[in-house]
Amino acid sequence: MTEDVQPKKNKTAWVAAAAVAVMAAVGAGGWWYWQQQQAEQLLEVADTQAVPAAALVKKPVFLPLNKFVMSVPGKERLHYLMLEITLMSYDRQQIELIQEFKPLVQNAVVSAVSQKGYDELVAKEAMSTLELELRDGIRGVMNEMAGANGIEKSADHQDGYSVRRFCARCA
Repeated sequence: MTEDVQPKKNKTAWVAAAAVAVMAAVGAGGWWYWQQQQAEQLLEVADTQAVPAAALVKKPVFLPLNKFVMSVPGKERLHYLMLEITLMSYDRQQIELIQEFKPLVQNAVVSAVSQKGYDELVAKEAMSTLELELRDGIRGVMNEMAGANGIEKSADHQDGYSVRRFCARCA
């Protein structure tokens, strides 16, 4: 009877050893696969870091408008206002479109400013308000004439154009 028990123990030991070997092989294969995936991810990260961030962002296109020099009525005398405006867009087609209608855009600027008096233009926050009014006027012209209103609504890098350089001197 002791002879029958020992071959079963021997057979059980071999089965257990084989199961451990299979588990070890599966574990080693899983570890190797995981390492390969990690290496590929590191390569992908390295590739994206090799491209400069500036190359991934659209580059702005600028369109300076002619300088505007206008007389502005004051309480006692006439004053002058000089405006320098540069429009910016991330879409070259928008700049080309506004260039086609540049005389109308300039007329919108003159119309908006000619309605202001000297006291309105020298008040605090007057220039930022005027800038917004000019942007809205340009939007209106472009929407009416070209059927395209691609002007930026904020500085969050949308396509379109916006007033980027706004310099006003009033004396």
